[in-house]
Amino acid sequence: MHTFTCDLVIAYYKENLSWMKEFEDKSFRKIYIYTKGKDPHPPIQQNIEIIKLDNIGRCDHTYMYHIVQNYNTLADVTVFCTGSIGNLPHKNDTLRIIIPKVFETKTSAFRVRHEPDYTTKYNGFKVNSWRSSNKNNQENISRNVAFPATVRPFEKWYDKFFKGIHTEYVAYGGVFAVSKAHIHHRKLESYKELLDEFPQHSNPEVGHYFERVWLTIFHPIPKECLYLENAHVPPPKKHSGGYTRKIKRRNLRRRRNTR
Repeated sequence: MHTFTCDLVIAYYKENLSWMKEFEDKSFRKIYIYTKGKDPHPPIQQNIEIIKLDNIGRCDHTYMYHIVQNYNTLADVTVFCTGSIGNLPHKNDTLRIIIPKVFETKTSAFRVRHEPDYTTKYNGFKVNSWRSSNKNNQENISRNVAFPATVRPFEKWYDKFFKGIHTEYVAYGGVFAVSKAHIHHRKLESYKELLDEFPQHSNPEVGHYFERVWLTIFHPIPKECLYLENAHVPPPKKHSGGYTRKIKRRNLRRRRNTR
C-alpha cells in the first residue's frame, strides 16, 4: 500500500522561522530550506535539507528550481512557501488553510481569488520597480529597480508560454501546494524553459508574472483543489515562543480595528 508523502519547500532569505513550530506535527517527508541570504536556524528537528542558492529570482525562481531539480523524485504533494510567513498575515493564513487540506485530501491545495478576466485585467502590466513587503528584507534600496522581463508587458509574455490556456482563478502570494500529478501535466523541458526566464538578478519583473500564473502552469487544476480567499482560516495551534504571541497581538489589533 502506498504511503502518502508531502514535502515542504521554503524560500528563505533571513526571516524568523519560528512559525514552523505550528506545523511540526505534520509528517513531511522532507523540508527543503532554500536560502539566498543568511544561514537559517529552523526551530524544529525534522528531515531538513538546507540548500544555498545565489540571490536571484525571488521565491518564484526557487520554486521552479526545485521542480526542475526534483521532477522525477517529487513527493505526492509539495507545499511551497516563503520564509516571511511569520511576518505577513495573508501568507500565514494561506499556509494554515492549505497544509491541513493537503494532509486531508492528499492532493493539491490553492487559496485563490476568482478573477475570470484576470488575463485582460493585466493587459499592459509591467513592473519597473518593487520593494519587498517584508520590512526585514528591504535593506538595499537600490534593489527596488526591477530587471525587465524578456517579453513584456504581461499579456505578451503570457501568450508566449500559455497561449490558449484560460483560468478563472489566481493564487497570489507565492504560497500553495501542488501534487506531483499536477506538476507532471507539463514536461520537464517546459519547466527548464520557464526557469531560464529568470535573469541573474535579485529583483526580476518576471517574478511578478509568475506569481499570477502558477495555476496556469499546472493547468488543469480541479476546482475541488481551490479554496477561495474568504474561506475560514483555522486558529493557530498553541506552542511556546514568540510566534504565538505575535499572532495574538495581530488578532487583538484586528478586533480593535473593527470596533
